[in-house]
Amino acid sequence: MRKQQKHVSKTANPKTRSVENSESIPADLIFEISSRLTAKSLSRFRCLSKEWASIFCSRNFAHSFLTRSSARPRLLFTFHVDGKLFSYSAPQPRNPDQDLSHVVVDNHMPIPTRMGSFLIHSPVSGLICPSELWSKRGCNDSKMMMMICNPSAGQFKKLPAARTRRVHVRTYLGYNPIKKEYKVLCMSLSRTYPKISEEHQVLTLGTGKLFWRMIECSLQRCPESGGICINGVLYYSAYQDNCGRTTSLGLMVLDDAEQHKWSKKTYILPPFWKNLGVDTRLNVVGMTSDSEIAFSPSILSDPFYIFYYDAERNTTVKVRVQGIDFVKNQYIYTFIDHAEDVKPMQVLGF
Repeated sequence: MRKQQKHVSKTANPKTRSVENSESIPADLIFEISSRLTAKSLSRFRCLSKEWASIFCSRNFAHSFLTRSSARPRLLFTFHVDGKLFSYSAPQPRNPDQDLSHVVVDNHMPIPTRMGSFLIHSPVSGLICPSELWSKRGCNDSKMMMMICNPSAGQFKKLPAARTRRVHVRTYLGYNPIKKEYKVLCMSLSRTYPKISEEHQVLTLGTGKLFWRMIECSLQRCPESGGICINGVLYYSAYQDNCGRTTSLGLMVLDDAEQHKWSKKTYILPPFWKNLGVDTRLNVVGMTSDSEIAFSPSILSDPFYIFYYDAERNTTVKVRVQGIDFVKNQYIYTFIDHAEDVKPMQVLGF
C-alpha cells in the first residue's frame, strides 16, 4: 500500500515533473519568435525576466525587429491633448480597393509633454520629433522646445533648445543608415513676408553631449511641414511664395541620375469634400507602393476616414479608422509607412 501511494505521489503532480525535466527555451528561438510580435506585446514581455529584457533591449534584436516591421508598415495617428501626446497605429491597407473598408487602431502609451501648439513630421525608423512653435520667456527671450519620441514604446527624450530668436521655424528628423546617426534639421524663417529659410542648423544625436551647429544652404524657400527621409536624404515640400492651399500636385521624377535629368508630372486633384462628405481640409500624407496618393483630414472627426486616390484611374477609396478616442476640433497628424521600433532610448545613445 505504501509502495502504491509512493507511485501515485510521483505521477500525481505532472506540473512538477514537467518543470524538472523541461529545458529552457533557446535564446535564438526567443529572438526569432519575438521579432514577429507587435511592439505593444514586446513591452509587456520585457517585464517577464531579466534574460528576456536583455534580449529585447539589444541592438541586434532592435535591428531585426525594425527590419521586419518595415516590411509590414502601419498607419500612425497622433494628437496632443491636456499636456499629453496620444498615438495610435493600425495595419496599413495593402489594397484598399473597396469603399468603406476599415482598420482598427492600437492605443499606445501617452507621452507627457509641456508643449503648447507644435508640429510633427514624418516618422524616421519608428521615431518622431515633435517641436513646439515657441515658448516665450520674457520680452526678448524665446526658447523652442523639441523632443524625440518613440510612440510604440511610449518613450521620449528632450532635446536642447535651438540657437535662434526667430519667431517661425521648421524642424525635420533624418537618419543616416551608413553611420547609423539620427539628425535634426532646424530652419529659421525670415521675419518678413514671404517667409523664407535663412538660418540652418543641425543636431546630431547619439554623440554624447548634444549641440547645434550652423550649416550653409544656398536654397531660399518657404518650407512646409511635410518631410520624409529616404536612404539618408531628407526631402521636404516648400513654396516659392506663401500659398496655403492647392488643387494640383506636382511630382518631380529623376529620369537620369548621371545627367541630372528630371521630368515633371502634374496631377489635378479631385474635389474630395464635395462627394465624400468631408467638411475640413485634407492633407497629403504620402504615396503608397501602388502609386496611390493618401489624404487625411487635418481635424479629428467621428467617424474618421483616410482616402486613397489613384491618379491614373481617377478613383478614390475611403477607409474608416476605428478606435481613436474622439476629441472635438482636435488637430490630428496622420502618417503612412510607419515602422514600429522597440529600441530603448539608451540603446540609441540618447
